[in-house]
Amino acid sequence: MDEGFIFGCSAQGRVALDILKLQYPGTAWFFVDDNPDMLNQVIHGAVVIGGLDKLKDKKQPKLHIALGHPSVKLKIVHTCELLNIELIQAIHPSAVVSSTAVIGKGVTVCAGAIINTDAKIGDFALINTGAIVEHDTVIGDYTSISPAACIGGRVNIENEVFIGSGAIVLARTTIGAGSVIGMGAIVTRDIPASTLAYGNPAREIKKIDSSFNWSKVL
Repeated sequence: MDEGFIFGCSAQGRVALDILKLQYPGTAWFFVDDNPDMLNQVIHGAVVIGGLDKLKDKKQPKLHIALGHPSVKLKIVHTCELLNIELIQAIHPSAVVSSTAVIGKGVTVCAGAIINTDAKIGDFALINTGAIVEHDTVIGDYTSISPAACIGGRVNIENEVFIGSGAIVLARTTIGAGSVIGMGAIVTRDIPASTLAYGNPAREIKKIDSSFNWSKVL
């Protein structure tokens, strides 16, 4: 039986497991996670085998990275590339993805998501449950679009952005790299890089730095 691996055994990992079981029937799935407290735990039938070092002796292992934190995901990708690990997509069969959309490597597209014509989804981006990415929109690498968010047409969302659940980004706006848009926000104008913004209409609250508390959005 083929083996597959998912990095991250938290909520996003469990969502990815459901998707990958549908994509790769007959594959035995395992979780990879650096948290020693999770070692040998069984989650929905998948055993947590430990950190990425456990894949060193595997022959051409395939791995999906199931993390919502953009910069943490970036670090894991770099480590996987050094270990020559194949990084795979997870796309739920109920997602609607236009044949003209461009989907990058390692992307997650969850149940009920819609990606419309000529949209471009960057490498290792996350399009979560029921999110909508409209025509001609560009989603940057490592960006996370949370459940039920709606991204209008011709929007440019740069790398490592986090869009909260239910947020609406109006057409032809730009969100700069590393920014966070809060849950339910309505973005009516451009948001600069590394900025926390929320509200209706979304307003710039503060600059994001290393002290930002990600637990409030993940």
